[in-house]
Amino acid sequence: MIDNPYIRQLLQKYIDGSYSPEELDELLRYSTQLEGEQTIGALVEAYLAETPTIEAAQEERLQRILNLTDIHISEAVPLPDMDEQPTRSLFRRMLPYAAAVLLFLSVGIYVWKVGINQEPNTISITATEAKAQQVELPDGSHVWLNAGATLTYPEKFSKDKRTITLSDGQAYFDIAKDENKPFTVHAGTLKVEVLGTSFEVTAYNNKEQASVAVKSGTVNVSAEHTPSTTGTTLTANQKATLHTTTGTIETTDIDGDDIAGWKENRLVFSDDDFAIVLEAIQRRYKVTIDLQKPELLSKKITLRLDDQLVQTAIEILSLSTNFKYEFANDSTIIIR
Repeated sequence: MIDNPYIRQLLQKYIDGSYSPEELDELLRYSTQLEGEQTIGALVEAYLAETPTIEAAQEERLQRILNLTDIHISEAVPLPDMDEQPTRSLFRRMLPYAAAVLLFLSVGIYVWKVGINQEPNTISITATEAKAQQVELPDGSHVWLNAGATLTYPEKFSKDKRTITLSDGQAYFDIAKDENKPFTVHAGTLKVEVLGTSFEVTAYNNKEQASVAVKSGTVNVSAEHTPSTTGTTLTANQKATLHTTTGTIETTDIDGDDIAGWKENRLVFSDDDFAIVLEAIQRRYKVTIDLQKPELLSKKITLRLDDQLVQTAIEILSLSTNFKYEFANDSTIIIR
């Protein structure tokens, strides 16, 4: 049995209109149980006794939850005395009439609850291999995930939108065009909106830089958690880089042939943070890099690494950035 104080808290949030969809769903589930009906009715009675006045919106929400538990409400909430507070008296005098419309409202509430509880199943895929992993979405769009990236999407898109989430990594998107259903990618601090296009998103966890590079079509890029930041629109062969610490977005022209080179086992960087380069190398070669020269993090890297061995890749990077390194073992590289 759920503790009454917790149900009281859910009910208060519901009355105030500050509930989340999950909290509403839990309250509705509980209120359809026998003990739940009795408890909800008692809590409503206590709320009315302790509250001198209630607002119209609160009254409407109370009436809705009482309609759902009407079979027990006559016992849990007694009829009012006529000299009660006007607002509360009006509300309570309405209670006996609830039974007359209960059937109609119950159907509506049932449909409402079904709508809440029958959201599409969510699919989550993480690329575990060094090579790109291809995923086909419900609308026929295709996504390639780089090593370590996680893609989360619904089993079936809704009628008016297509929304997916990219977590901690890189992905290349080839989106099926549908003017009636915009496609949105949430990727950490980035929000990307398109209709039909192909583009790459790079958004590693805990990194100060995230980016979008467009292969074809048009893409709108904005900062997910800083609405005050001015977004930007990209077209083919353009790249937007979001600096997560400042919330600023920079746009540059790039070579479209180098976008998502990791699909063909190439690593291509264009004025990227050193931290982004290290992350990509670690995932590509499944190694750990121990950076003991933090001043390198201020470096910007423009570099192309083809399908070389990790030893060759680190050597090329060291020549372009001027650092020393050693292989502590087969899976650990120390940069000094």
